[in-house]
Amino acid sequence: FQSSNHPSFHSSNLPSCHRAILPIFPLVLIILLATLPAIGQDQQEDRQETDRQAPQEEHAPTAKAESQELSPQSATTVQGEVDDDETRLEMVRRQVGVLLTTAGLPTDQQCQDSARQLEEVADVSHKLAASLPERRRLEARQIEMQANYALAQRARTVKKNREAGYRVGQLRNAALQSRQLKSPAATAMADFWLMQADLFDLNSTTLPVDVRQVETIKQLEQFVREHEISAGERRRNGRESGKKAAPPRPLVDPTHQAILTDVKLALLRLYDQRGQSHKACPLLEQLRRRAIETSNEPLAEKLDRMYGYCDTLWAMLDAQLHTANGKIWSARQQHGHDTLIHFWAGWFAPSVEAFDALDAARHQHRDRGLEVLSVNLDNLDPSDVDLADWAVCHDGPGPRKLAEMFAVRSLPRYVLINAKGQVVAVGGSLAILEQLDSPIDDAGANADSAPVAKPPAK
Repeated sequence: FQSSNHPSFHSSNLPSCHRAILPIFPLVLIILLATLPAIGQDQQEDRQETDRQAPQEEHAPTAKAESQELSPQSATTVQGEVDDDETRLEMVRRQVGVLLTTAGLPTDQQCQDSARQLEEVADVSHKLAASLPERRRLEARQIEMQANYALAQRARTVKKNREAGYRVGQLRNAALQSRQLKSPAATAMADFWLMQADLFDLNSTTLPVDVRQVETIKQLEQFVREHEISAGERRRNGRESGKKAAPPRPLVDPTHQAILTDVKLALLRLYDQRGQSHKACPLLEQLRRRAIETSNEPLAEKLDRMYGYCDTLWAMLDAQLHTANGKIWSARQQHGHDTLIHFWAGWFAPSVEAFDALDAARHQHRDRGLEVLSVNLDNLDPSDVDLADWAVCHDGPGPRKLAEMFAVRSLPRYVLINAKGQVVAVGGSLAILEQLDSPIDDAGANADSAPVAKPPAK
């Protein structure tokens, strides 16, 4: 999360080296820089704790296990009288494990010293990639790319744009060299970091977050298509386009699988953020199956907790809530109008600030008769009734149960209900309103046979 683009994020509590990003999934947030909103501190800590419990083999290789016994103060320098390249590679592998967080940023709060050591790691691993046997070159290239990416992030944080551009260039060069190794793992690793370089450049622009999210989704989707497509599909696509089909890249390598999983996790977060539930939920099922197959129970539990709303899609919402002015809001009474439910809390400023954007969106979609319901997850405040000219519900048994049903884990949060009373989408931004103009899925075409979504009982 880039604090420059999301000033509401509590970045003031972090060292400057760490403000660019916080870990949720190991490589996922490298991709999601500057594309997601703020998350509550307690939720962030909960996710970090789950990440620490997740099996290492599920993620792209970062050599954390060997580095856990080291500390930044005791990390062995890569300079010195070491003649064996294999030993030197092991040393830089351990050192990068100490110098970088799981999210790929310097761990040392003394950023200047950490940057110096990372520069040393990047230089040594670059030289090792040229001298090591082919079976170890990819590992050296991976370390080189990790170091250069972290240095680029730090340079951007301290506003050294020329240095950042140089490090991204070095990252691209190392990725292109990795492609020459011609293995599925090398190709996936190279394409992953080339994509990272492109997204770094994208997120260095002044384009709105919304535009960057859309472009990031396109690049992630393209990566998945290119690295998951079967040999038969490649041949068929080649015939249809009139071009010679590219050679298949079967997913047999664990590194390849891990990278693809991380990219899918990033896609899932962006689909969720933009309210593209029709894409998020099928992808969720893929990732959940993958987690179960690899016995990654922490990941499976996290997916269920964060995206549990998928069970409510295309169900009829049946809920009654007490509004701040003493009336009753009923979901059944909203039939015939599209309805947007907005979850917020007084203690989280961005969710309160969303009222202005909600008012503009309501007027923009007035021809459709869009109705809004704001559900306060904080304590009752008599002033809530003055926040908007639509229904505002205060904290209580109803809203809390509704938030549980839609797996509200961050704020603001939105749920879109169509005119038939069915849950159409759940998301983290007003981009969810784009689903109003999307074709209705067959699963939601018949409201008469749709299940009923009710808030859970006490």
